[in-house]
Amino acid sequence: MAEETGLIVPLGEWILREACRQIRDWHERFPRYPALIMSVNLSGRQFSEPNLVKQIQRILEAAGVEGDRLKLEITESMMMNNVEEAIALLNSLKDFGITVKY
Repeated sequence: MAEETGLIVPLGEWILREACRQIRDWHERFPRYPALIMSVNLSGRQFSEPNLVKQIQRILEAAGVEGDRLKLEITESMMMNNVEEAIALLNSLKDFGITVKY
């Protein structure tokens, strides 16, 4: 339904913000376990957003979270629409330490 109504992108952004806030909270509450990682699924629409990397960077910075605490999950079909663009996006995300699973 969120995909059909066009709300998937703002909903996905909210989910990323909440995930990063939760990561920060865990890190503060459980400093003896610094390697806690949160996995977040990205929708195809989110993955194709031109400002996705900058958006994720802003969210991480605002939450005070390192990129290696976040794992993004995408489907292989998302990458097939434009392989070259997808590879560039994945490389940009990896530059921030973000793990991408597909």
